[in-house]
Amino acid sequence: MFRIGVAGLDGSHAGDFLRLFHSGGKFAGFRTTAIWGTDAARAAELATFSGEVDIKQSLGELIAEVDGVLICDRHGDLHVPTALAVIASGKPVFVDKPLALQFADAERVTEAAAKAGVALLSGSALRWQKDTLEARRRIQTLLEPHELLAYGTWFPDNPYGGMLYYAIHAIELLLAVAGPDFSDLEFDAGSTAEEPRFTLRQGARRHGLMLRKPDANGETAFGLEVRKAGTVENLPVVLSDDYMADVAAEVVAMFMSGRSPLPAETMLASIRMGNEMDAAFASRG
Repeated sequence: MFRIGVAGLDGSHAGDFLRLFHSGGKFAGFRTTAIWGTDAARAAELATFSGEVDIKQSLGELIAEVDGVLICDRHGDLHVPTALAVIASGKPVFVDKPLALQFADAERVTEAAAKAGVALLSGSALRWQKDTLEARRRIQTLLEPHELLAYGTWFPDNPYGGMLYYAIHAIELLLAVAGPDFSDLEFDAGSTAEEPRFTLRQGARRHGLMLRKPDANGETAFGLEVRKAGTVENLPVVLSDDYMADVAAEVVAMFMSGRSPLPAETMLASIRMGNEMDAAFASRG
């Protein structure tokens, strides 16, 4: 049995992973056996997913008793010291989105993992959804000139580190489909502070990324618009009730192989884009 520890418990994905990796769950041979966080009540709540989950009193105690770690804090600044501690132990680690809030911190983590030879994975669940993979295949078949607009939800007043906390979903959706290389990111002066839009260059194409607040019912929406030959094709990415199972499958693949499914450059690209979006938004005038 591969023993999994969850560190940082306030995010909803902590509960998703506990459900997916419980005894008798979907991934045979992989089980969450220990959790650690600073909120005792939240830890007690999550431990009810399985009587076999132990609540640890420190991060060091958690690391010592598992074979791999999932970091699930909402705030990206909390990911860095935890990830570095796990990497120093030599054990593989998944870091929930975002890897870090600042590019320099994210780079510290990826460089530490590379130096230690430790498998590291971080990313938005949107990257691995069926609709995203189908959109990428669809767009790769296009021969005519086209531009993409990725759209997603954001929470501008969130307490978890600003724009990148939730905008990373739309960022990773665009990068997963169009590739990690980009340049010339700008705030679109025709957009608003409530629904900001950014443009950027990827290869010969000028793509866009738009953020919207949740609708009146609190619902979020993600997807891509493909603009070509005067037409617009909408490719929504719909999250199923079990959307984190696709992420868990990537985590399992990493644990089994000892290698990350994503190169460091790909994981870093989303943080760089988020930082550039912050800077462009702040200087919009």
